[in-house]
Amino acid sequence: MGQNITKKYPIKSLNSQKQKKKNSRLLKSSSYCFACGENNPFGLKLKILGDENGVWTTFKVTQYYEGFKDITHGGIIATILDEMIAWACRKRNLDVLTAELVVGYKKKLAIGETIQATGKVVKEHNRLIIGESLIKDSKGQIIATGYAKMLLV
Repeated sequence: MGQNITKKYPIKSLNSQKQKKKNSRLLKSSSYCFACGENNPFGLKLKILGDENGVWTTFKVTQYYEGFKDITHGGIIATILDEMIAWACRKRNLDVLTAELVVGYKKKLAIGETIQATGKVVKEHNRLIIGESLIKDSKGQIIATGYAKMLLV
């Protein structure tokens, strides 16, 4: 799981007019989404880029997301992994909700670290979509992996 997800994807902005029109039938995004909403004062404000092959983002973890001292809360890591898979589905015009998320924590993520997260769809079967995601630190070491079953809505 997650081994081939690290390849670089062609990057296209999610904010292009063509993409906005293409995604107009999807679930309406909220500017207050905890993960990607621009207006949520407590949110991560992830800026996710990508195309139908996968998505990626970078993010600097601040002390607002601390669990134990100087360590990122595991729930924040899980949120990022889930969001990457959801947006990978969205880039394929798949309107989904998370049915199951499995997180593999590999090492601690220090506060102040800048991470790169990636996500992709690996299988589509009727209403079930399978996705994988990955978070790496600035040294390229894997922090966590995600595997999710998403349901079309």
